[in-house]
Amino acid sequence: MKRKEVIFLLAMLLVGTSVGGFAYPSNCYAATAETESSSEQSIYSLANHYFKIKSISNGKYLLGNKAGYEAQADTADSGMTFYFKASDLREYILFDQDSKYLTYNTFNAIVRNTTLSDKTRFQVEQYEDNSFSFYSYVKKKYVGIKGTSLVWKDNVDDTCRFELELTEGNNPFPEAD
Repeated sequence: MKRKEVIFLLAMLLVGTSVGGFAYPSNCYAATAETESSSEQSIYSLANHYFKIKSISNGKYLLGNKAGYEAQADTADSGMTFYFKASDLREYILFDQDSKYLTYNTFNAIVRNTTLSDKTRFQVEQYEDNSFSFYSYVKKKYVGIKGTSLVWKDNVDDTCRFELELTEGNNPFPEAD
């Protein structure tokens, strides 16, 4: 860029911000899940939004119990709400409405608890039908459904795929002070 162009751009920026009329063009922002229908969600638009998770294999929504999750809620309203916190590119921590993380215990059972660790990080993969899967880097397995229970699977099949429905929530991820 030539020096005159740089000076001109800086002057435009200063003038625009000093009068309060400067605005970025709307195409400068990446789409977010709030502005997309469920058929247009992308793997990158999930961050910092709330979702209901529906199993493709049995058509039920995840519901929390004392120890873990079951895919047994008939409606989205009765299903558990999850906040998707990005921890890396295409990687999320799932934080539920009861302030618990989707994780697993020492017996390798998929559970929910209040301890944040590497076990709570999942790579989320998206498929052509707009379904998603959850892969544990630590466990090196996919989350799947057997009956209504969450189980580990070595490879992705229909039992490992979920629909994500954007919803409202009021339990944000606890940020460090």
